[in-house]
Amino acid sequence: VSIVKDMSSTVLYCTGEIMDITPLRIPKFNELSDENENIYYVNYCKAIKNFKHYATDMWNPHIGNNLFQRGYLPFMNEKKEDIEDVKMVKALLQALSSGQIVYSKGLSQNRDEYYFRAVINGVKSAIKGNDNKVVNTTNIVQLVNWLRNQDDLVDQWSAEFDQSIDEQKRSLPSITTDSGSQVAKLERAITVSPYMSFFHNGLFQVGKEGNESIQLLEFAYMIKSSEEASRDCDYAERIIKTSYEVFKDIIAYRANPSTTPELYLNTYKQQLSKVFESFAESKTVKTLGADCDKFVEQIIGWLESVDTFVVQPIVGDEDHTSKGKFSFDAFPDVKSVVERIKKQAQEKAKKKEEVKA
Repeated sequence: VSIVKDMSSTVLYCTGEIMDITPLRIPKFNELSDENENIYYVNYCKAIKNFKHYATDMWNPHIGNNLFQRGYLPFMNEKKEDIEDVKMVKALLQALSSGQIVYSKGLSQNRDEYYFRAVINGVKSAIKGNDNKVVNTTNIVQLVNWLRNQDDLVDQWSAEFDQSIDEQKRSLPSITTDSGSQVAKLERAITVSPYMSFFHNGLFQVGKEGNESIQLLEFAYMIKSSEEASRDCDYAERIIKTSYEVFKDIIAYRANPSTTPELYLNTYKQQLSKVFESFAESKTVKTLGADCDKFVEQIIGWLESVDTFVVQPIVGDEDHTSKGKFSFDAFPDVKSVVERIKKQAQEKAKKKEEVKA
């Protein structure tokens, strides 16, 4: 590759192999360059659009006919990858919460079983992972792998998610004074907003009767566990980080951290406590019985390790050397839930021993 000083930065003159020069130094290849400069990427997108729309034969024997999908051919610009990851997470939350992805019973490989299906134009289609097996709760990370390659659905569902969040924020009551009644009204409105209900009431339904709700933090933990078993990419962290940004964005809409930092911090902690309390009430935690407190601390510790759902968020120009660390004493409502679960487990174990005796 020859790049000379008097040649436009948008011109590439090839004389041999490309070695040690990133294509991102050449604007026409950079997905995030100005639209007038990244002409190669713009034309590439047009070609892909026509390929999908007209079902034309576009196949490269070296890469395969999936070369346009992110799972097979990632973007060159890592920032573009991050942008698309955020869109993918939003699309996933939107589809699961709105019933555009459902977990239900159906016929698969000549037997009835529960698995995820996409509902597109009223038609349910089985979602299959990279291994061509239907996706269920045991290999749930494949759900993310599948969606990562569905560009059109990601665009559609993420746009629906953003629109919903904008509507939810605008519907929150304004704060004209710092009176307790107005603050309480705002906190209640945030708590019952559709997005916050993902943490409290559940993101989607599973179970034989379809009546078991999976909360957002539970879902992220399920993805994390599936990743550890399959050694796949760290999708769980992406889900948590995107979810946390939306969480903060909703709180900050009426409780601006710049102009009303105290209101923001108080509202933030109130909502954080609700999230942790709901997680402690989840079936995943309850099934652990006497060990539930250790598990709750473990999961919250994981959240804190990736700078999400932290006890003390950074506000304005403050220089926090520590964001604080979760403790049950600092969240009495969460502590109360955990102690109740532990007590119930201990009483159950005691009765079991008495029956044996």
